[in-house]
Amino acid sequence: MIKNQRQYSLTKNNVVMFTDALARLKEEECPNDVDPLMFKAQFDGIESQLNTLLTEIEEYEALRDGKVESLCLVGLEELPLGLIKARIAQGLTQKQLAVLINVKPQQIQRWEQEDYENVGFVKLVEIAKALELNISEHIELPSKPKSAISALKSHGIDKNFLKARLASNDAQYRLGTFSDADLLGAAAGRLYKIYGMRVAANGVIFSDDRFKTASAGARFKIPQNADKTKVTAYAVYAHYLAEIVSSATRHLPLKTIPENWTELKEVLCGSKSPDFETILRGAWAMGIPVLPLSDPIHFHGVCWRFEYRNVIVLKQSMQYSSRWAFDLLHEIHHAGESPELHTLELVAGEATDAERRDSDDEHHANNLAGDVLFSGRAQRLYDLVVSQAGGQVVRIKSSVISVATAEKVNVADLANYVAYKLQKDKFISLWGVANNLQPTEENPLSIARKVFMENFDFGKLNKDDCELLKQSLQDPFF
Repeated sequence: MIKNQRQYSLTKNNVVMFTDALARLKEEECPNDVDPLMFKAQFDGIESQLNTLLTEIEEYEALRDGKVESLCLVGLEELPLGLIKARIAQGLTQKQLAVLINVKPQQIQRWEQEDYENVGFVKLVEIAKALELNISEHIELPSKPKSAISALKSHGIDKNFLKARLASNDAQYRLGTFSDADLLGAAAGRLYKIYGMRVAANGVIFSDDRFKTASAGARFKIPQNADKTKVTAYAVYAHYLAEIVSSATRHLPLKTIPENWTELKEVLCGSKSPDFETILRGAWAMGIPVLPLSDPIHFHGVCWRFEYRNVIVLKQSMQYSSRWAFDLLHEIHHAGESPELHTLELVAGEATDAERRDSDDEHHANNLAGDVLFSGRAQRLYDLVVSQAGGQVVRIKSSVISVATAEKVNVADLANYVAYKLQKDKFISLWGVANNLQPTEENPLSIARKVFMENFDFGKLNKDDCELLKQSLQDPFF
């Protein structure tokens, strides 16, 4: 900050010097013995310093010329700079202010040079009165501390989740009905192990950066209405589960995941129709464990990779096999990305960001899933449905049934794919119609749990991780 006329003159001279230096650099070519990046950094550094000087000049001139009528201070710590700016705005020199408060001019110069750092409060008040300032300070009282349970909920971890998934079975058996203190005590160990969290009794949470990194290395399939806070918290939990599943399935043979739908369908299904259980067993046979979860958190599926081994977590709230099959194929596509890397590349942005959710890669994964289910005819079948409906939304349902029957494809699969495409291409939501065309006799969650139990060896886990994983496979909490 410029505090007097002498500093103002020196700053003006520096502006001329930096301006000339920039002009010379613009005309020069980068020397052969200088790194181009270093040459550019030198230019950028000078330009940045010039902009800072110009900003300081503009501020000083505005104060000096009476263009500033009031100053906004964020807190008491900004009062010293406010006093300096007020003096300039009043048109007073440091010498004139010194006369008003009966000190030597050198004293004011020293105080302002140090931003009044060692000046007592009484003297600051005296200076403010000499400058005839009207200072009003708004004091914000600290809010009452949250309870620990409320603090966790603000991080996406609610009471039901704590009790059903993080409190140990032993604690639940011993305690029966939990008080909040009991619940926090029963879940404390897993809160720290999974989330890196320690919760104080007054609600203050100490944690590491797992919340920031939970979704960066994951490939999510997420609906539009997903709650960012809850998804992020659940992603940390699911990531921990996926990691212990990966550690206990190192014996599974790793097979290359084909990039095109024809080879992928052959590897997963062979001569069988691509229904959910067939695709699921095919994934396990390729060395991709699939962990089914059922908690009411809005994401459909996610894929993580640990030391070259992919783990898929499926978590569809709708108990429709066609939905689970589509989501599983979607995540298998992600599992095939960059197989040479020991972990999936980090992705910018939150999992629930629209840009990430609607990325080309997400739509490519959906298209691949459609092609596997419909033997490469996904787009053609969609076009047929839209054509037969004649552009009328009310005729989509009957059109789906007609095309599925004529083309000998699964009605439920086609209904879901058409709903997805209509939402993506025409911003029309027909998921309600798609749901009406889903059979209800199958339970994909039960199927996925059965296949998991057939393929997973819980004996490879320590006692607490074994119990934690088994609790995750229990019925959803509400």
